[in-house]
Amino acid sequence: MVLQNGLQESVKLSPLPDLIEHIAGEFAPAVMAIWGRFDVGEYVMATSTQRHVWHAAIAAGDDFLLTSKWLTRNRLKVILKRAYGNYPAGMVRLLSRLGPRAETREFYRAAHVALSRGDMLTRILQHLKTIDPHVVFAIAELPTDLISVRMASYALRRGVSSDEIAEMSWLVTRTVEVSGSAAILNFLSSSTNPVITIRKAIANLRFPSPPWKAEGLIPVQSAEELSQMARRLRNCLGDHDIFYSSCLDVQAGIAFYFVTAGSKPLLLKFTKFGGLGWYLDECRGEGNRHPTAEELEYIAGIHSHIETVWCRRLSYEMR
Repeated sequence: MVLQNGLQESVKLSPLPDLIEHIAGEFAPAVMAIWGRFDVGEYVMATSTQRHVWHAAIAAGDDFLLTSKWLTRNRLKVILKRAYGNYPAGMVRLLSRLGPRAETREFYRAAHVALSRGDMLTRILQHLKTIDPHVVFAIAELPTDLISVRMASYALRRGVSSDEIAEMSWLVTRTVEVSGSAAILNFLSSSTNPVITIRKAIANLRFPSPPWKAEGLIPVQSAEELSQMARRLRNCLGDHDIFYSSCLDVQAGIAFYFVTAGSKPLLLKFTKFGGLGWYLDECRGEGNRHPTAEELEYIAGIHSHIETVWCRRLSYEMR
């Protein structure tokens, strides 16, 4: 390649000036090959935006001949279009927001990819006042499916890491598949806080069938029923985090809730104990009141024929 040969000759002729190495970084050999020792001042005196565009052109590859005359006389958008085959809107503007020193080759290529997406992530990048290379790489590497884009749009506006974006995308994808409904996508499109929207959608996934039946006990068969009972009894399940984790426990098959029939209902939480069975983990009435001895005796009585159920809380040493 012509440029590659020039780079090799430039390196042989003389060491790179410290100032060029400082400004151009890994592009210093290419800069010296293109401008030469006597004209390199033209590169140094150029604006930071010009230099970043030239770096981006070099980063694209050396499949076409770059000369100092061609680089300095052509419009910046023309240079980028020639280097990459197309010019994504906002690339010069993005490069103008960088500092005076060169970024890496990978960064310039990632910037072109990110701006070529043409989705809401591209628009976020176009309107950033300062450019964080990590954000550019994250946008360039993210999938283009609707779920990932919506999650990343929310996350990037709030400085959420790329790992957390991938996590939320996976959760939404699995929620859609498990529920058999894409309703969550409609909620996300208008949501101001996708994290809460996702949590609600997960909590509302189908509850399993009750592990047993007992006379006088009503199984809680959905998150909505559990929420209604929590509001009626004014108990700790009114806390969003506790309610969310409780729904997950039921869905995972390690907990189940029942309600006693009558005017003063009790909410019973049974917890699965390995492969041995279930034990009564919590039992509360309105305002988190404790059950009476008579109520506990009644609960034990209706379960007396079920060997896999222990109607008391297990001791601390056993749990």
